[in-house]
Amino acid sequence: MATVDGAGVVTAVAAGQATVSAIADGVTAYALVTVSVPEAAPVTRWTTMPSGTTTGLSNVWGASATDVYAVGGGLWHYDGSSWSPVATGTNAYLLDVWGASASDLFAVGGTSYYRGSMAYVDAYVGRRNGSTWLWGLVSIGPAGGGSPSLWGASPRDVFLGGAVWMGAILAFDGLWWASTACSAATGYCGTRSIWGTSASNVFIAGIGRALHWDGAAWTSMTVGTTATLTAVWGTSPTDVFAVGSGGTILHFDGVSWSAMNSGTTTSLSDVWGTAATNVYAVGGDGTILHYDGSSWSPMASGTTVPLSGIWGTTPTTVFVVGSGGTILQGTP
Repeated sequence: MATVDGAGVVTAVAAGQATVSAIADGVTAYALVTVSVPEAAPVTRWTTMPSGTTTGLSNVWGASATDVYAVGGGLWHYDGSSWSPVATGTNAYLLDVWGASASDLFAVGGTSYYRGSMAYVDAYVGRRNGSTWLWGLVSIGPAGGGSPSLWGASPRDVFLGGAVWMGAILAFDGLWWASTACSAATGYCGTRSIWGTSASNVFIAGIGRALHWDGAAWTSMTVGTTATLTAVWGTSPTDVFAVGSGGTILHFDGVSWSAMNSGTTTSLSDVWGTAATNVYAVGGDGTILHYDGSSWSPMASGTTVPLSGIWGTTPTTVFVVGSGGTILQGTP
């Protein structure tokens, strides 16, 4: 997504986010770069790719066009030519994946249990540093209506949310997961999706609400709907999209959220784009929508299976994953 030269100048390469590190006197600091590419050609055709699995896939993330990961009942890697399974050391069903770099990858699944009559959820979190995976359970509290999700600004600023009612949006500082205690100000804080532009500007999509983290506290945002928001993504702090049940699409302009006309009542599961004028939303029944900066329109996906995740970086490197091992690639 970006390069850094010997003088420390960062240059945009492709749409997406990149974590940039700087080292001085043995101290490392990080910054997150968000790249928007307005001139990127939109996808006009979706092609089914051989995935090598019939297992449902829940999400997709990549470090580059030749280093992409899909998660579900396992982990699959795309090297620019084909998809292949990756040994992780766990049989857990994985729900989300995010990386600080090509060699520093995080993945999360979930497991539930009861204490008396109350259901609780633990996140089964894994980190691959280099080629070795380490897994552990992280308690995220009483079960609600969300699902474990991941996003980070750097290896020392990773956020984990889940299906919880109280105080369990967690932040990873490079060593430990610690609660950010969102319930103190917001009540219900179950999450479906996390995205931000820095460690102090993070958005969470939940049930009938969005939450915002300013680096010190969570605040509840008025979104004007009771719909379940399943995904959030943007190009800047003043250009953020959220999608959800019943074809809900919302836009945040830096001040307030407003509803957009999606043209569908089919529930949407994920959103991604290269710029404010080139955004895609995916969901049930093979639904793919495209936003050109003025309106949303349906696209022919070639499938009717539920689609759950989308990620890309260039017009020829856009991937959609879904049930039955479905992987679609978009091309201009």
